[in-house]
Amino acid sequence: MGRLHVFQCPQNCVLLSKAIYPPKLHRAVIECASGTGTLEKISGLVPSRELTVIMTHMDSDDMGSYYRAANKGFGSGAIADRLSLVLRTRRAVPDPARINWTHLAALNVHTSITTTTLLGLLAKMPNLDRLSATHLISSHRSDEFRVSHHHPSKDGQLRPMLPQARHVALRFVAELSLHHRDAGFVLYLITGMTALKSLSTTPTMQARLAKLVAKHASEHPHLQQIRLAAAA
Repeated sequence: MGRLHVFQCPQNCVLLSKAIYPPKLHRAVIECASGTGTLEKISGLVPSRELTVIMTHMDSDDMGSYYRAANKGFGSGAIADRLSLVLRTRRAVPDPARINWTHLAALNVHTSITTTTLLGLLAKMPNLDRLSATHLISSHRSDEFRVSHHHPSKDGQLRPMLPQARHVALRFVAELSLHHRDAGFVLYLITGMTALKSLSTTPTMQARLAKLVAKHASEHPHLQQIRLAAAA
C-alpha cells in the first residue's frame, strides 16, 4: 500500500496505532482533532514521502504535552520527507510562542487568522516553500511595517525570512474595504521571500502591490521576478 487517507480520525484511532504498514508510505493524508494522543500516533507511523495533516481543532486537556508532541512531529524529518499542515478552523490555530515546526514545507490556513498571528507562526516555520492564508484579518496599524532590511516593525517583530518560499496565496476577509496597510503587510512579508515565484491574490491587491513593488524594487530586486496571479 503506497497511500493512506484517514478522515475524521478520533483520538483512539486503531488504524493509526495498530495497523501494519509497508516500510514507507508514498503519501499519507490524515484529518484529525489534534489531541496529544493523535499527534503521538502520527509521529509513530512509518515514514512517508509526503504527509499532510489536516487539523480540525486542538483537543487536549494538557496543552504542555500537546505542544511537545506537535513539536516532535512537525519539527523533524522523521515522519515525512515532505510535511504539509492544513488548519481548518480557528480552534486549530496554535499559539506561535509554543511551537517550533521547522520541518513544515507547506501551510494552508483555511480559517480566519490575524496578520499578527500569521507572522508569529511563520517565524517558527523557516523552511516553508508554500503558504496559503485566504482569510486574513488586519491586526496592525498602517505604520507598523518597514520594508527596509534595516528597519524592523515598530513593535520589534522581525519580518520572517523564508528563503525557500516559492508559492504564496494571500487574501483578506474585508476585501471590499481593503486598506493600504494590507498591501503594506503583504509587501513586508514577501520582501523576506527571496525565492518567491508566484503570489496569488485579488485584482485590487495586485494593483496596489504593483505600485509598491515599483517603489521598492531597487532595494529588493527579487520583487520584480514575482508573478502576480488571480486568487481562486
